[in-house]
Amino acid sequence: MKNRKTIWMIGMLLALGITGYAQHIRYGIEAGFDVANAQLTSKSLVQNSRIYYPLCAFNLNGYIEMKKSERWGVALEPGFIQKGSVTKGDYTDAQIRMNCIQLPIQAEWYLTDKLFLSAGPELSYMLNAKAYSDGDKNDVSELFDNQLELSGLLGVNYRITSHIDLALRYNHGITCTSNISMTDELGVPIGELKLYNQYFQVMARYRL
Repeated sequence: MKNRKTIWMIGMLLALGITGYAQHIRYGIEAGFDVANAQLTSKSLVQNSRIYYPLCAFNLNGYIEMKKSERWGVALEPGFIQKGSVTKGDYTDAQIRMNCIQLPIQAEWYLTDKLFLSAGPELSYMLNAKAYSDGDKNDVSELFDNQLELSGLLGVNYRITSHIDLALRYNHGITCTSNISMTDELGVPIGELKLYNQYFQVMARYRL
């Protein structure tokens, strides 16, 4: 609970603090095609180190850009995203889809009038998680210990017109979504696995 309050406090301070420096504000919407996956730490604790495989997903967000000057600004992007991964078994595969609301807070640095870089934190909250396999759907939200997630986001953006941008992005979790305790054949603890989200993103943005 303390970690959740700390993460949300950071997000609120950033969101409130940057608005005082904005000279020009523009609004928009954006949507993306995402390739999501999960990553485990301490892979040596499992026999098969390749457990999770990429999942095709999507995001849909609002866009609020606040520019301080011609060269830099800040953007808030509240919206919805799917994260997750694919697990492969001997007889069937399963898609794990985590439905999340998110708030990326991005600093934007314009290299030229059209090309700019973006980087910053993302706060997300998992609403639920579903497993899809052989036409069946099951709620697997209880498999995840932490609904609130803090991650880092890096991106390259190109302004095609005054209203349309394209962006390529990479995101990786800073806080884990699950802690998995591992034991040997006798039940003796041998370590802990931590599960993190990550995704690549191709996105189109429309500025109003």
